[in-house]
Amino acid sequence: MMIHSEISRIALLSLPEELKADITLRIANMKKVKEGILYQIEENIKEKMTKIHSNPVKETGGIEHTIKILKGIVHDERKKILDMLLKNNKVLAEQIIKKISEEKEY
Repeated sequence: MMIHSEISRIALLSLPEELKADITLRIANMKKVKEGILYQIEENIKEKMTKIHSNPVKETGGIEHTIKILKGIVHDERKKILDMLLKNNKVLAEQIIKKISEEKEY
């Protein structure tokens, strides 16, 4: 039994970004697999895909979320936080400051 390439493509695209290259490399290096093993792999993938789709991911971070949080903080405190962030991660801090400035709330 061979997994159809279309199903494989869909499965590969639904994986987390950090796994896609590793899985692609493993597929490329695969030669022959016993049918029973392939069936077990297919069932395992189906089970994992069901779990992934039944547990949707909720965005809890990122720059946009950070900006929303910072907008709720008074200006003086927000400035202190951004100054500390500038010392620790200048590029990220500058991105946040730029976006806040564009919204004219910094």
